[in-house]
Amino acid sequence: MPSDPRRLALTMVVLVALALAALRGGLYLYDASMADLRARTAPLGADASAVLATPPQRSRSSAGFSDSADNVMHFMQVSDLHVSRFRAKGGIAHLGHFLQHEMNLIGPDLVLATGDLTDAKSKSTLNSQQHREEWVAYHTMLEDSGVLKRQQGRFWWDQRGNHDCFNIPSFASSENMFRTLSAVKQEGYAFHLRKPFGVYSFIAVDACPEAGATRPINFFGYLDTKDMDFLASQILVGQQQAHNHTFVMSHYPTSTMLFGETSDGLSFWDISHHISVWLCGHLHKLAGGLGETMYAFQDNHFLELELADLKSHATYRIVVVDHDLVSFLDLPLFTPVLPIPHQSPFVPQTYIRGRPPIVLVTNPKDGRFVLEGREPVEMIRRSRHIRVFVWSERPIERVQASIDGDVLLAEATYRGRGKPWKSLADEDPHLPLWTIPWSPVVYDDDHEHTLIATAWDSAGASTNYTVVFRVDGQRIAEMDTGVGGAIIGFPFGLLFKDLFVIGYLFVSIGFLLIPKLFVLATQILGTYDTLRRTASQRLVERDTEAQEYLTMARLATPSERLHHTLSDFAFTTRATFFRFCEMATYPSLFYPLFLFNLYLLVGPWFVGEFVPSAPADSGRRYGWMMVYGIWFQDGTWTPLLDNWLFAFYGIVYSVLPLEMYLSFCCTSPALLYAPTNPRHFRPIHRRWYVHLMVVVSLMYHLGDSLGMATFYGPISAFVSPAKTWLTLWAAAVLWAWRKGPHGTPAHGYAEVAGDEPGKAAAGSGPQHVPGVRMRRAASGGGA
Repeated sequence: MPSDPRRLALTMVVLVALALAALRGGLYLYDASMADLRARTAPLGADASAVLATPPQRSRSSAGFSDSADNVMHFMQVSDLHVSRFRAKGGIAHLGHFLQHEMNLIGPDLVLATGDLTDAKSKSTLNSQQHREEWVAYHTMLEDSGVLKRQQGRFWWDQRGNHDCFNIPSFASSENMFRTLSAVKQEGYAFHLRKPFGVYSFIAVDACPEAGATRPINFFGYLDTKDMDFLASQILVGQQQAHNHTFVMSHYPTSTMLFGETSDGLSFWDISHHISVWLCGHLHKLAGGLGETMYAFQDNHFLELELADLKSHATYRIVVVDHDLVSFLDLPLFTPVLPIPHQSPFVPQTYIRGRPPIVLVTNPKDGRFVLEGREPVEMIRRSRHIRVFVWSERPIERVQASIDGDVLLAEATYRGRGKPWKSLADEDPHLPLWTIPWSPVVYDDDHEHTLIATAWDSAGASTNYTVVFRVDGQRIAEMDTGVGGAIIGFPFGLLFKDLFVIGYLFVSIGFLLIPKLFVLATQILGTYDTLRRTASQRLVERDTEAQEYLTMARLATPSERLHHTLSDFAFTTRATFFRFCEMATYPSLFYPLFLFNLYLLVGPWFVGEFVPSAPADSGRRYGWMMVYGIWFQDGTWTPLLDNWLFAFYGIVYSVLPLEMYLSFCCTSPALLYAPTNPRHFRPIHRRWYVHLMVVVSLMYHLGDSLGMATFYGPISAFVSPAKTWLTLWAAAVLWAWRKGPHGTPAHGYAEVAGDEPGKAAAGSGPQHVPGVRMRRAASGGGA
């Protein structure tokens, strides 16, 4: 009996209204989650905002290089120390080696430790918590080395990483041992280092979440308005002192962060013009060595340098600022084995004494890393010497340079501060500068040139250092950082959000709402049955053509192959829409799926014990995992990119496969495939291996749901609408539909001459193409 058109129209209105209400609720929750990143609390003022939003203009220097190391400063960076009570290698052994050997050899003005000072993992590595033993070990190592007392306590500068805020209710919490056992002991820091030749701003931003959840949902970081105001205000302080460079330190690369706005509404990219170099860690060279070199210019504003970990790869960085030209060198600890075992952490002195020289060229500046508009690169053209820094524990016998394969015959001269080599017991800053006369005009031809500097020590050990440069100071586009550079240069914050939105629109609007509205609209117009029959007939005709093509595909011309490919794509698109229209006629499937998709925007995906160390009455112990972040009981949000990635994973690996498989189950193959196609009688989704894949997938998702209890307590497995509940519902539905619509094994295979009788206008079961003679499948099975 035909349905009432008014009732069908009302259904359309209700469905659209529900979708709009869910969308509005989602936008409201998104705005709420981002409130702390867009706060308007204490504006810096219109004048300050105008200064920050205006790119700095560096005056061109008329001076040239001095013939000494007077206008030079240098510092070191380490990251991802991961001092652990459970690891038998690396970590604290590498830290001890660095403090005893590398740091004293280089003799820097200061050392920056950019986060993940401790490991904060359980022995199994599945759980995470702050271990006092790790923090005491870290602090004791610093105390014993004397770095906490150097330069009146302004030598070692450390900051938190994501491991340092695992299971931390807030920065003021007693669980936060960074507050008592680190060197800095505060949430971010800034200082403006004044030298006789200039002022250099060092600003460390703490991008850890306010409430640090246990792993794994605590990988990405963010800067809220408070952090952005701190960064902006310190940049202003540096500008008032006419600073030469601004170095910003963060544990997180910018690609793994969300950025808020200042109280004046300025974005991070509005003020990033004032940053020279962004120093970070966190990514540990990635997996399989993909991040061997992770450098990138961000938005053409500043140079971002990610440093590999000290934990396993034992890597540290030397940065030299020579007449405001910034050069750097990343290299591993000099040890016979990596990682160093904790049982015998001390490397024999005989091996250490065999260390070859460490070489770094500062003029000419490496053209791949030129900071356009921030460095006096015009000095290269006026320079008279190549400037080479050589650190060694033995006397240096000779320093030589070659350009484009031609050795420069001029002798190198030592112009450094102190003697050319250094004892490890000497803690004073050490600037071993060597200069080699050259004529830059010879190479001033708007082309790239390659310089190789080589240093030999008294034992005959030597080291080469290569620089690709241009005398005019133009940046060389090819940085050769491969996948690593692409990763830290990519805006993952935007990517994860866009991927979720696109995926969600497909599964909720494209696969559910639009097909349902189409079915209802055509039923109101009374054309649904005709359109359905015509669409099915065209699909069968196209499949018949495809089967004929396959019989002589080897003889097809290129144009015929292209036509077949395009036709196949069109067939797949139309067949997919047809299947979802069929599924829309089954209320027991459509409405649960549609309402569940709407719920994903406004409800928690699961409830978990995200911060077990928080007191039960603090409101920070339990939270809701939502698309936009973690919502805690005290009303605060932690807006992490982890949530968007988790939600995209849920859409792609749970919701999308389920909807696609159910659309196949709801559609008789006789409506799509020609009798000559094997899928006409036994469609692919009824094959045994596909059934096996479905079972394995359900088991995986159920195991994944139960596995969340390992990280976030049993409640995360039981109060889990988007994981456990969805998996159990899917298992029940797939079992009920294992034999096709209505559980009739032969449904869709009987011999018919027209539409199946008893099919309601609203669509209670599949219909068949008139005039197509079908045989019953011997094995039965649904569509």
